[in-house]
Amino acid sequence: MSKAGKRKVKKGKKGKKKEGDGLELSLEERFKKTTQEVDSLKQHLAERQEYARTSKASEQAIRQRLQVAKETITDERVQTKDLTFDLTRQYKTLQLHSETRIQA
Repeated sequence: MSKAGKRKVKKGKKGKKKEGDGLELSLEERFKKTTQEVDSLKQHLAERQEYARTSKASEQAIRQRLQVAKETITDERVQTKDLTFDLTRQYKTLQLHSETRIQA
């Protein structure tokens, strides 16, 4: 047989569900599912908030350590500069004394 001769048979609509138990059960199931989803999302949100809180605390600790390190570097630079100045002064003094000895 050729395909042209065949017609598609449309199926009729399924019968209506019984009102009452079937409808209430599906509503109850949807409510339980929605409640579970809400609980899951609340749990996920709580976990994210805790993660954000610990991240903020870590960030503050790292920023404080960075600030201390910057202050230490600044202090070391000042000390290095002071030491360089002092050594330069001593060198110039010794050079002046040696020149006076050579001339004398």
